[in-house]
Amino acid sequence: MGHIRKDIDWWRNNQEQCISLVAGKNERLVGVIQIVECGNMKHLFVHPEFQRRRMASSLVDAALTKCRNKAGGGTVKLNSSNFAIPFYKKYDFVQTGEARPLPGGCVPFEFRF
Repeated sequence: MGHIRKDIDWWRNNQEQCISLVAGKNERLVGVIQIVECGNMKHLFVHPEFQRRRMASSLVDAALTKCRNKAGGGTVKLNSSNFAIPFYKKYDFVQTGEARPLPGGCVPFEFRF
């Protein structure tokens, strides 16, 4: 949890370098995505109650569009949990290396514009 707090503090001081979007439902925060410098997806979370309702898809679509418009090209990299691998493959993210043995998995992926 400490790394998330550190990332939030960094974001507060460097907002111009991030694509940060939130999703809400009935005035509740239910999802968030953060892509740093249009190249490193740091966070994609959707509250379990709202998963499998296209909330994550909407966040990824919007964030990738903003990155494409801002950067014009390049790649977005991320480390996926084992659970999310099919989701990222659906978006044409490509696995770029071997999984690291961390709790929940840590599989490197990238998306090319």
